[in-house]
Amino acid sequence: MFTINIKGKESFKTSQLVKLEAVLFKTGYARVTKALNITGSIKDWDNQTQQFKTKGVEASEKNKNLFEFKTKYLKVVEVWEAEGKQWTLVQWSHYFNDIDKQRQGTKVVSVCQMFDIIDDKLRNRERIKNGLF
Repeated sequence: MFTINIKGKESFKTSQLVKLEAVLFKTGYARVTKALNITGSIKDWDNQTQQFKTKGVEASEKNKNLFEFKTKYLKVVEVWEAEGKQWTLVQWSHYFNDIDKQRQGTKVVSVCQMFDIIDDKLRNRERIKNGLF
């Protein structure tokens, strides 16, 4: 069994704001927290419903972002469970962090550099003939 709960804590800098954390839970493992980039007024946060009290467009937008966060992470685990993959909470909490790093690592390679890369791969390629290298 796995769940995501969102907890609101008083912000360190200003006591009038709430800082949100997602608490990831899986049976048999210690809980893992993940800080969220969503903040709001502490008066508007309701820990029971794990949502902002809807008073306007801003609160409903924040609630929508929280719902999208939960569904995005739950879909990943449902796929893992369907595949029968063994996973941990740390893998789950950092799943989308790795994807963001890969996107940042994408770079443009010049034609000359690409030729050098292809040349190196062709020179260092291991050939197999009749099961022998």
